[in-house]
Amino acid sequence: MNARYLCAILALLILTAGGGTVLAEEGGPATDGALAAGNPTAVPVVSALTSANCLKCHGKPELRGVTERGATLRLHIPEKDYRNGAHGRMNCVECHAGSEGDKSFAVVPHKLSREESPTCLNCHQKGFNHVVAEVEKSNHYKKVGGKVGCGDCHDPHALRPKMPEDRYADAVSRDNAACVACHTDLNRFRELTGRTVYNQNLSHEFLPEKDKHFAVVRCVECHTPAELGAGEPHRLLPKEESLRDCTACHREKNSLYISRVRTYADLTPGAGGFLGKGLFDEADLVKKLRQAKVELNPNEPLREREIPVAEVKASLAGSYAPGIIRPTGLDHKGGLALLAVFVLSLCHGAARFVGRRGGRLEEIGSEKVYPLYVRLPHWLNAVLFLVLAATGLSIRFPGFPLSLPMGGSVTVHDTAAILLAANFLAFLLVELVTGDIRQYAPHWRGLGGRLGRQLGYYLWGVFRGAPKPFPVTREQRFNPLQQLTYLVVFWIGVPLLVLSGVPLLVSELATETSRAELASIHYVVALVSLAFLILHGYLSTTGARPSTLIRGMISGRHSLFREVPPDKPKD
Repeated sequence: MNARYLCAILALLILTAGGGTVLAEEGGPATDGALAAGNPTAVPVVSALTSANCLKCHGKPELRGVTERGATLRLHIPEKDYRNGAHGRMNCVECHAGSEGDKSFAVVPHKLSREESPTCLNCHQKGFNHVVAEVEKSNHYKKVGGKVGCGDCHDPHALRPKMPEDRYADAVSRDNAACVACHTDLNRFRELTGRTVYNQNLSHEFLPEKDKHFAVVRCVECHTPAELGAGEPHRLLPKEESLRDCTACHREKNSLYISRVRTYADLTPGAGGFLGKGLFDEADLVKKLRQAKVELNPNEPLREREIPVAEVKASLAGSYAPGIIRPTGLDHKGGLALLAVFVLSLCHGAARFVGRRGGRLEEIGSEKVYPLYVRLPHWLNAVLFLVLAATGLSIRFPGFPLSLPMGGSVTVHDTAAILLAANFLAFLLVELVTGDIRQYAPHWRGLGGRLGRQLGYYLWGVFRGAPKPFPVTREQRFNPLQQLTYLVVFWIGVPLLVLSGVPLLVSELATETSRAELASIHYVVALVSLAFLILHGYLSTTGARPSTLIRGMISGRHSLFREVPPDKPKD
């Protein structure tokens, strides 16, 4: 018979002969289920068959099989992965025992014996009691009992032994593959739980940049206890107890992510912790450990190489990972600049208070100066920018005393950014249609002299109670300095803020390196905008009375005053 047809028949019938994954009933200790399916006291069978015989069929990628219940049979064994794996020197029949010896594999389907087949724990019982304990506390075991076993997460045909020189980055896709394969497979989910769902797709909608998280973080980092140092990687938590605190990873000090990366290969008791126990021929392992410059201490379990924190951070330097690493020099300079603006405003205000004149002001009327289409965008813009400042700083400095939760901050920040851009575009459109945009355009002829007069007023005249050189009128609401400032804000500040922010919102628009650079530009422009907001807020108190300009932007009317001598009685 043609070998291809032989393999096809094998794929369809092997389950009925006891092949494939054997599902245990729920309940009982973990060693009664798939974790140790078969005979826990069985010993490897001596056979003339080698793995090369089996791979003649099972090494073919086209080998597929589906049972009558719709379950997929994993019949294809990638030969390269198998040869390089932890079990590459073993023959298949050492774990897959036939009920009639070698003759069991001469027929299709093979006559396999569950009772005589050894299990993972036949070899791995010693030193793995802690793993069994973790599995029994796992949410998987509580939900489906022994239906989920070692082989569901650790492919025995391609399992790589972990070594001290292993990199965390290389383990992410390999370790996450098992989680993704099961949690996106509707048939597998129904087979394990007995429930039919229409959407089993690892939603994680609460997680910003979820695809990037899946690519660089192992699932077990968030779905196992985070407070236990290296954690319990086999104790999987229910989603309600899984980690949702972004700041656990996104912070410079005591970052869970950094601790996991730098101690990825540092297992308990760790590779090498089984040395000297007679479990295997360890000469090869000792040789490789010494080549990796790992010191072997016979008196305690091996502590594998821990990557220095500085080395982990250096590897992230070209990535956009908010909170984990940032240019601290930029933060210090930006913080000092904002503090200087705030202190300068306070000092200027104090000097105004001390130098105020003895006369009083009397309101004599008002005029309509600020139309509704100017006031509404102005206040909406102010609220949105305050929201952006609060959430943006929380994203950059997670875990600080006044910081908001990072996950929610990202969502609110993105939403506020879109609304701010839309509000600004709508404002510009209305200003162009109504012609009010002329209010913001400075007259270039004689501009230097007018700027000098306005600056002189702020630096000297305002302390002496001198009249404003450019009072607010319906025809000209802004002085030359305000006009020039708005011109810079409108045509430089806002575009830079949007152009640097959009690639951070839509990550596909930029590479990781450029996103890190754009984040720095975005932060600098945001700091300048925040400084403008502080100055703008302070200068709004320089009207005839501290509340005059603010009341005008609320009501739309600008109040007019006259100075009354101190000795004149009130009307």
